[in-house]
Amino acid sequence: MKRLLTLVLCTASLMAALSCVKDRPKDSTIKAKTYNYFEAVSSAASISADAGIVTLDISTNVPWTLKADEGLVPDVTQGTGNASVKIAVPENLSFSARSFSWSVSTEAELDVDEPGKWTVFGRTLDFTLTQDGILPKLSVDESDLKLPASAVSAIVTLSANIEYSIECKSEKLTCSVEVDEDNPFRHYLSFSFPANESAEAVEYRAEIIPSRTDIPGVAPIEIVIRQAALKLFRLDCTDASLFRYSDGDAALATRTSSIYNTVTAPFDFYIEQGGVKYPFYGQVSCWTVSGSTACLSNKSSTTVKLPSIEGYILQEVEVTYSHSTTMITYSVTDGKDVLGSCNRVRSTTEKTIIDLSGVESTSDERFLKASREMCVKFILTYSGVE
Repeated sequence: MKRLLTLVLCTASLMAALSCVKDRPKDSTIKAKTYNYFEAVSSAASISADAGIVTLDISTNVPWTLKADEGLVPDVTQGTGNASVKIAVPENLSFSARSFSWSVSTEAELDVDEPGKWTVFGRTLDFTLTQDGILPKLSVDESDLKLPASAVSAIVTLSANIEYSIECKSEKLTCSVEVDEDNPFRHYLSFSFPANESAEAVEYRAEIIPSRTDIPGVAPIEIVIRQAALKLFRLDCTDASLFRYSDGDAALATRTSSIYNTVTAPFDFYIEQGGVKYPFYGQVSCWTVSGSTACLSNKSSTTVKLPSIEGYILQEVEVTYSHSTTMITYSVTDGKDVLGSCNRVRSTTEKTIIDLSGVESTSDERFLKASREMCVKFILTYSGVE
């Protein structure tokens, strides 16, 4: 009996020892690697007050997710494997600096090189970006404006993030302010004044005054509006038989069905007035009108480029006659946008004018076009600009 009890105790001791070996593996035991990796690098830790882009380069072979503060706009927020994420940062419209944060994470099992560990499940990488505040600003896009005598208004764009006032120092000059809906620091100053009907140039002055005088780099701004003297020049184009080719001084071809259809390309031509030749360009012919002076005609759907005269701006096109029995819309364009138009038919007796005074355009070129073949007589009026 004693021998049997001893055998049982030994057996129990052996089993307990084996159990301990199984539950606590030796430190030298090596687990197989996953060969999974997950890293990320940001292109910047700080940015100016202007809107910009920060790039987050993700180097991995596992799925990932990106979370960002409100205001940041990443072009992607999740994926698998390597990626270059573009994160849009909005413009800072405050004087104070601010910071944004974002993180990119994975829940995958990753290899680690730490004593007592083989792998970890998941990792989060955090990033912070500091954005500068804006600098005090008071500036305009233009402070010295030169306008024709016919102009009655002018717009100046003001960039300001400080308080200011406007003082109109000239009589008959007024100003109103409109704030840009998309940018509270962009203001449009609309100046109004009468047209100049005198032979002398007129000058208007206004001043933009900052509310504080202790801000470095910020000073009052003087706006000068120079309105030219009333100096008009009229170019009479009411007789197309007076137009000539620039090459050879030959008259324009007479418009008939056969000749009209052979005018296949635009060309330079001119009209002479006061000993000066004023150049035009277009695909045109002379439409003879029985019992009256001739009309200028063009190939349908084409335009006629009008003369540019140095020191002057085209102010008005008076359509004096249209040979068409169908209503035609005559328009002036800058090659892109319609700047003004009028309608005329053969039976029209009242004045028809395309008023271009005060028209804003990015181009100095002017073109005459019609809704069908022109068959037109017209007078061009130019206003002097000093």
